Amino acid sequence: TGTPIPAGETGTVDLAVTLDEAPLQAVTINWTSESGTAVAGQDFVGSTGIVSFAIGETLRSISVPLIDDTSIEGTETFLVGLTSATGATLEAASVSVS
Repeated sequence: TGTPIPAGETGTVDLAVTLDEAPLQAVTINWTSESGTAVAGQDFVGSTGIVSFAIGETLRSISVPLIDDTSIEGTETFLVGLTSATGATLEAASVSVS
């Protein structure tokens, strides 16, 4: 599952990725950030990657850089999608980040 950790207008948004149980084998999960009301390239850096868990690990993190702009805007959201898990089954395929 992905749980947002609050961040300001600049910097990064760090997302905790957790496994329900400690794995008995290595686990990898592909992830990608996607535009919602926040736009990749304008409000955040569109990113992709692989999050890897070693045997026994249940917590890893993903970081998505934010782009500071001068526009006064309300709350915006983007999505982080999880795909292609190896060694585990995905229960939540995406999380919305505000």
